[in-house]
Amino acid sequence: MTIAERETTTARLAEGVVEYRLEGDGPRTVVIFHGGHMRAGLALGEEVFTASGHRVLALSRPGYGRTPLTTATTPAAFADLTARLCHEPGVERVAAAVGVSAGGRTALTMAARHPHLVERVILQSAVAFVPWPDRRTRLAGRLVFNARAEAITWRWYGC
Repeated sequence: MTIAERETTTARLAEGVVEYRLEGDGPRTVVIFHGGHMRAGLALGEEVFTASGHRVLALSRPGYGRTPLTTATTPAAFADLTARLCHEPGVERVAAAVGVSAGGRTALTMAARHPHLVERVILQSAVAFVPWPDRRTRLAGRLVFNARAEAITWRWYGC
């Protein structure tokens, strides 16, 4: 399978330079926050949105494509940059902020920081902010499941 490179552009905003792609001509916009190893010029299943009449705004995360690593270095800063970028082409509402893998943090942050802008969030194999389960739950799980496995082993082998 060959992935075709799509045309992108850059914008210089207060938070830094960002590479993005705006495709489609629908009245509603979906913002795509890619995970690692992706950039705005590569589409990964976004055709479902353009085929249903949406515009797609895809951004390259800091350190990917032509977005420098120094641009908006936190999910909050990148969410603010994206909200500012949305206003440039006149986007007043985002139909969905889609967070793919590591882009999930930014999609959630954008919805939390800009609820007037984001209607919904779609997460695809998204990475969370906090490791789950927490340390106490992991330790309790090990204790319960290891004890259960040991008991089963004892009954099975007659030890």
